[in-house]
Amino acid sequence: MTKRTPFAIKLSIIFLSCLLVFTGILAFLWSYLSEYEKTNPQNCINEYVSLIKGEDFKSAMEFSSVKTSQFFSTSEYEKYVRDMLGSFDKLNINQIASTNPQERNFELKGDNDKSIKFILTKGDKNLKYNFASYNLRQEEIKKFSYKINLPKGQIPVVNSIPLDESYIIDDKSIVLSYDSLKDKTLIPTIVTYQVDGLVLKPEISVKDLDKAKYICEFPTDKSANITLVPNDADKIQYEKAAVETAKAYAKYISRDIEFDELKGMIYEHTSFYKSIKAYSNVWTVEHNTPIFENLNVKNTVEYSKNHFATEVSFDYIITKGTIKRVYPTKYILSFVKIGNDFKLANLQSI
Repeated sequence: MTKRTPFAIKLSIIFLSCLLVFTGILAFLWSYLSEYEKTNPQNCINEYVSLIKGEDFKSAMEFSSVKTSQFFSTSEYEKYVRDMLGSFDKLNINQIASTNPQERNFELKGDNDKSIKFILTKGDKNLKYNFASYNLRQEEIKKFSYKINLPKGQIPVVNSIPLDESYIIDDKSIVLSYDSLKDKTLIPTIVTYQVDGLVLKPEISVKDLDKAKYICEFPTDKSANITLVPNDADKIQYEKAAVETAKAYAKYISRDIEFDELKGMIYEHTSFYKSIKAYSNVWTVEHNTPIFENLNVKNTVEYSKNHFATEVSFDYIITKGTIKRVYPTKYILSFVKIGNDFKLANLQSI
């Protein structure tokens, strides 16, 4: 083994010392430049972009000072971000004008026309080497209220959360087609729930009901109307009664039957019963026995086990000699259960 000379030992010590100093200088420069990089405000946006591309939306919310709530969870935030930015493949960061000289505003755009805006302000504490720090805050997300109307006794579910009574804003609305009932306790009630603080259109369902058991309609972007669908056995019963009543009513209007043959189908304690009883059909032209064609029954719904409504349509055809007249007819019939039988509470011609 070659013996090292004193000169070689000294040279090795000098080399190692220089290497340690150089390494220390590199470490310092790396730390210094790393901290300096953080003073670029756009890097805050870049960090946010890295979080959402990595699908870490919980951290993205925390980093951009977005708070969760009962109806705005991390998963809802993810849906919101994806709705605003699209696929994340082409994200553009633009600085935009700010009315506050203490703030810098940025806009993050995706592959659609929507964007998310951010506000950067200087932090209270400086970084290492006394560099300025920045806090990122997402511009306040627009939120809205949503109303759900459904029959009394049913519980709506919004984004998998059943609503309790604290969300009820109205429990006295009635189904207007039953307003002709003199006994107002017989009128089915509609309950209105309201949820605040929503960002996206919610998912609506009914507690303990399969989706096939109810119909959810959306008259506006911020409301839903729910009606119940009867089971198959009840539906057959309901629609049979509705067709018989609709045909009898059409025959009465055209003077083919007398009121006595119709009145047993109508609940007498209604303003509708009174108006139909007083109806004058003396001007109807004499004709042969009417014919019903193209009969159709649809939109059969329940408001409770004591109330249902359905739509019946047909062509009502009458003839006199060689003259044939076709009357397209469409009714909405609303029934109420009195004792063991369903009686017509109202009929609307549409």
